[in-house]
Amino acid sequence: TLDDVDAVAEIAREGVAESGINAVFDIENAKDFFGAYVEYPEFDLLVSVNEDNEVGGFAQVCESLEMFEQPLCYVGKFWVRKADRRTWAARDLLEAVEQWASDRDCTAIYSTATGELSGKEQKLFENLLKSYGYRDVGPVMIKLGG
Repeated sequence: TLDDVDAVAEIAREGVAESGINAVFDIENAKDFFGAYVEYPEFDLLVSVNEDNEVGGFAQVCESLEMFEQPLCYVGKFWVRKADRRTWAARDLLEAVEQWASDRDCTAIYSTATGELSGKEQKLFENLLKSYGYRDVGPVMIKLGG
């Protein structure tokens, strides 16, 4: 809900600081962006709540018909706070993504691992996806600058 947006924005701040993404984090833009994901029916913000009843992670998802009869599901961002890693948070989120996509009859779920994390954290995320049956279908390319 919109009540989760502030917590999600703070997790995104932590994630950007941890990542190798070459951009300056902006809290207001983050809140606007994640708030839009709550308000539009084709988009959603899924959260994981830890035992202290705090948001410990989130997944940003959307469904897209593009040129198909059935939608595809895209996972835009997937972040778990460092304090909530090595718990069930990431698995809970991934299972919520899969349920969300199933509820919308999506034919596939696409997720990238583009957080530019350290090798260990990057590999853990890739291994999590693979353990749920995701497979590598091609590279992600980046070009820096405007």
